[in-house]
Amino acid sequence: MFRKATTNDDQFRLAALDRALATIEFALDGTILNANRNFLDLVGYDLAEVRGKHHRIFVKAGYAASAAYTTFWETLRRGEPVAGEFARFGKSGNRVWLEATYCPVLNGAGEPASVMKFAADITAKKNETSRLMTMIDGMPVAVMTADPADNFRINYLNKTSQETLGSIERYLPIKASELLGASIDVFHKNPQHQRTMLADGSRLPHRTKIRLGPETLELQVSAINGPDGRYVGPMLTWSVVTAQVNMASEVSQVVDAVSTAVREMQGSAEGLARSAEDARRRASSVASGSEQMAGSIQEISGQVGRVTERTQQIATQAATTDATVRDLAENARKVDAVVAMIKSIADQTNLLALNATIEAARAGAAGRGFAVVASEVKVLAAQTAKATDEITQQVAAIQTATGAAVGAIGTISAAVAELSSLTLAMASAVEEQAAATQEMSGHIGGVSVSASATGQLAEAVSAVADKLSAHSTSLSGSVERFLKAG
Repeated sequence: MFRKATTNDDQFRLAALDRALATIEFALDGTILNANRNFLDLVGYDLAEVRGKHHRIFVKAGYAASAAYTTFWETLRRGEPVAGEFARFGKSGNRVWLEATYCPVLNGAGEPASVMKFAADITAKKNETSRLMTMIDGMPVAVMTADPADNFRINYLNKTSQETLGSIERYLPIKASELLGASIDVFHKNPQHQRTMLADGSRLPHRTKIRLGPETLELQVSAINGPDGRYVGPMLTWSVVTAQVNMASEVSQVVDAVSTAVREMQGSAEGLARSAEDARRRASSVASGSEQMAGSIQEISGQVGRVTERTQQIATQAATTDATVRDLAENARKVDAVVAMIKSIADQTNLLALNATIEAARAGAAGRGFAVVASEVKVLAAQTAKATDEITQQVAAIQTATGAAVGAIGTISAAVAELSSLTLAMASAVEEQAAATQEMSGHIGGVSVSASATGQLAEAVSAVADKLSAHSTSLSGSVERFLKAG
């Protein structure tokens, strides 16, 4: 397809290039002269469709009308080659990426006569690269790269980097828009330290935090290696983690507060357990005393019952004695009446004896015997009167004593009645006390049960506090690891 070479070696070389590459030949004005099968397959044309057409059929109209396109052909017409990656468009409008070199062909006078283009299809590679770059550029994590061979100049920043740095630009030594092409040293007060690390891929990855004003940036530096495994340069991924650091600090404070509260809860639980145990002991002691009190009250109740019974017996005996004494007083009164009668008879007998004595004195000797009898009768009457007086005195004494006995027995009966009433009231009070004691014993039993339940709850609270303490310790460790990792 090419002009006849001067030697067979040149023909062989051109044939080798023709097999391996997509080639096309242009006139100096851009008119297509020839193209091989590889090129035609890439763009989807037949040779007849492109021969005689201008190169601009492979580019967009806007680019074909641009100054850059004009300069491109002016460079070639001067005999200067142009190499690079070029986007070209096929018959169906599909974009094809070519890694190509445009080589001016010189004539015998050394002047440009035509232009040969040698190209390789890198569309798949370019699409993959574009996909990866689009993914990296759209990542929510800021990414930048630097070239160790070019004074560690930043040669790439993704969109997130530009936006994030723009938001904190006031804390940067230069504007965010000026970072691309600047040395990465602008981020460090001691550039030599970070240069030593970034120059050696074996020291990567590396993770750290830096401060920019009030903001905290988390950095991770990773090594980018070439296809041969050699270190090419560092890739920095970073993000503003000020909010996370502040939150972690607040969480740490909360964890400390929780730990303090847990310790206090443990102390309270232990105190509650001790109080519950003391309450159980006291309740047990009070319950024992209550049982003893109940026994004593039952004994007192029995004794009060016996006293009540005995009091009732005494009251009955007092009533019987009162009746007997009253009968005695009545009999004494009857004796007094009899004595009065005897005294009356004695008085009459004495009067008769006196009359008989007078009559005997009148009778003289004839009445001496009668006078003796009268004298004896008088003596008997006097003795009877004397005995009657003594009986009267004794009866009076008996009546006085009987009256006193009746009064005393009445007082005793009243006292016994009052004692009986008091005893009944005491018995009722003792029964009420016994019921209250029994109820108190039941309440104390409930207190003991409640104290036991409280003790169990205290143990449960203590167990929960222990678990909270463990969780708090674990959370504290997690926060510490989070802070270190962050």
